[in-house]
Amino acid sequence: MKNIKPIFSTPNLPIMKITLAFAIFAILLVTAGCQSEDPQEKFQKLMSQAENFRQNDKWEEARISLLSAVQIDQKNAPAYFMLADTYAHLKNFGQAAENYRNALNFDPEHYEARLHLATLLVAAQQNELAESHVTKLLEKNPSDSSALVLKANLEKARGAYDDSKKTLNKVLELEPDNIMAVANLGAIAMLEGRFDEAEQQFQEALRIDPNNSPVQLALADLYTRQQRMTDAQTLLEGLVKEQPENSSLRYYFGDFLLKGGLADQALNEFRTTLAKDPDNHTARDRLIEMYLSRNEIEPARKLIEEVKTIAEDSPIIDYFKGREAEIDGNQEAALSFYLSCIQSLPNFAPAFSRAGVIELARGESNQGVEHLNQAVSTNSDDVTARLALARHGFSQKQFAEAKEHLTNILTRYPRHIASNVMMADIFLIEGETDKAHSVYQALVDAFPSHPVGYFKLGMLEEREGNDEAAIKNYKSALKFDINPFSPARRLATLLRRTLDPDKAEAEMRTLREASKYKGQYDYLIGLIKLSSPNRNEQTLKEAKELFLSAASLEPELSQAYLAIAGLDSMLGNTDDAVKNYNLLVEKQPENTTGRILLALSYEKLGDYNKAAEQYRAALKTNPNLGPAANNLAYLILEKLNGDPDEALQLAEKAKQSMPQDGGVADTVGWAYTKKNSLRVALSYLEEAVTLERSSNEQKTVNPEILYHLAYVQQKLGDSESAKKTAAEALKHPAIPQEIAALIKQTVEVK
Repeated sequence: MKNIKPIFSTPNLPIMKITLAFAIFAILLVTAGCQSEDPQEKFQKLMSQAENFRQNDKWEEARISLLSAVQIDQKNAPAYFMLADTYAHLKNFGQAAENYRNALNFDPEHYEARLHLATLLVAAQQNELAESHVTKLLEKNPSDSSALVLKANLEKARGAYDDSKKTLNKVLELEPDNIMAVANLGAIAMLEGRFDEAEQQFQEALRIDPNNSPVQLALADLYTRQQRMTDAQTLLEGLVKEQPENSSLRYYFGDFLLKGGLADQALNEFRTTLAKDPDNHTARDRLIEMYLSRNEIEPARKLIEEVKTIAEDSPIIDYFKGREAEIDGNQEAALSFYLSCIQSLPNFAPAFSRAGVIELARGESNQGVEHLNQAVSTNSDDVTARLALARHGFSQKQFAEAKEHLTNILTRYPRHIASNVMMADIFLIEGETDKAHSVYQALVDAFPSHPVGYFKLGMLEEREGNDEAAIKNYKSALKFDINPFSPARRLATLLRRTLDPDKAEAEMRTLREASKYKGQYDYLIGLIKLSSPNRNEQTLKEAKELFLSAASLEPELSQAYLAIAGLDSMLGNTDDAVKNYNLLVEKQPENTTGRILLALSYEKLGDYNKAAEQYRAALKTNPNLGPAANNLAYLILEKLNGDPDEALQLAEKAKQSMPQDGGVADTVGWAYTKKNSLRVALSYLEEAVTLERSSNEQKTVNPEILYHLAYVQQKLGDSESAKKTAAEALKHPAIPQEIAALIKQTVEVK
């Protein structure tokens, strides 16, 4: 269990910072007046100063003295060991490990240096490196209980629980009251689901040392997994009361409160954690995430600005710069910062998680999944990474994989809302409606003041055809006025279906009056007006006014701009549509839907260069966006007299993401035609025709695709097939005149 460490807690990051000028000044102070001293006397004086500083908990001053000492005697193993231990107290575990290695370089028999280095490596999950040191320790002394505990931890990390238990029992034969062995046996029992046995082991460990915080935390974790939330909370509150200055303990308590859905109290604990330990970057990151989830941007920015001062020369700064870039909507810059952080801190799971999430959003599935798996490998309890992997598995219909990640999260966080919802959604897809209903109802019971349970129950009732029950649940979800858009949209749809438009509109207006999200309701009321069977020019005007109001009240509501521009386009006001799509992409540069619709509007106006610009901008945000890649390839081939090689590259990219789309296969085939690779082109164009026929009940094919096929057939000398294909195209009731003319120029049709 990760909360129980033999000596140190999990390495985080370089913590304490000091400016170079101050460091030089401090070194000068401690060495002033010593110029005439013998080097060995200087060394001994610095070592004594360092020990005195350490005795008085002046760890930074001790570090400076020791750095001066190892400059004088650069092969002194005890000095490097003391420097490493000082770095460990400063929580700079990277430098601690480096100096333990220095100690071993000059004294390979230095027992404590090897033991402490192995402990750090185990805690950092650098298991192969750790194993070599543990092996050397046990070669010297097979009964070394500390080394045996580390060996057991390595076995546990490999999943070899039986081997780990044998090793721990060997430790207990040597030392019956070895608390680490007892506690680790409890951790293994908990991992194997033997909760009663785990509790017995933890209680036995506390008999040995009643005030052992890691064991108490492990017991609290066990209670949480058993959903004994009151027992867990009582235990943790007692610990916090006993150790009010222990920032790590406060962080753990905040995490527990968050598990229980007590977000406000958790926020306060994380704030207290950071106030007591500004270098706790895990707490800082958690606070940033919580602020962003509440749309409180400025407090999140303030936390990032603070860390720039605290850790200005630390690799961790790249991580927080990435968070800042995400807040600014610059995903590309954010990804670059996270990848830079990964290079410097290869065991920092959050950087892998954030990078993976962005890569999945950009359509870079392979790289995203790889980074997320690395995050989980580094920290198996990384909820962000596991949830992202679960969502990816869900989207790919790999439900078993998704459930595996969700189960891991829910084992530790039984009340994790997003994981419960996704698990229930999978139950629903797999036909286990009763299980899904139970989970949704449990969410309502656990979080009666949160809309999600009511919303999901409403969707389930709607799916089952119980409109009245669905409407009731949607209205219950909307009472709290927390992110109301989704339940309000479903409610509007149901009201449009079950009531006349005027009554449906009246109900939505009543809800609007009680909400602070009036723009969202204006948008939905506009949709109700558009759906009216008696729609007329006045109705359309009123709908547009509502959409404009929605955009004005909530500038980030992209659906409002899309609705305005779509309405303009429907009415033939393409110039106005372009204006409104431009407003959207100015406010949301990474809104690829808006950019594609803007590009299509430019195409309608005949401005193909501007259309191409928008497709390229969309592909910059998501390089694997099939529709943008396909449409840009077509423009290059047909309208811009561009490079067929570039068009082919884009079309093939589109084909990878849209393999069943006949239009995309046609674009690939036409690109090969432009390159005069007619045999290859023929296979793609024939595939395009097949895909088109299978996509509609009438088995009709886009006449432009048929023209392309007829053209290639004619070029290859297959005149009969070309005539047959051309004749089919000309029979299409909606064939454009220009396509008909091209067919007649290419093929002699009877």
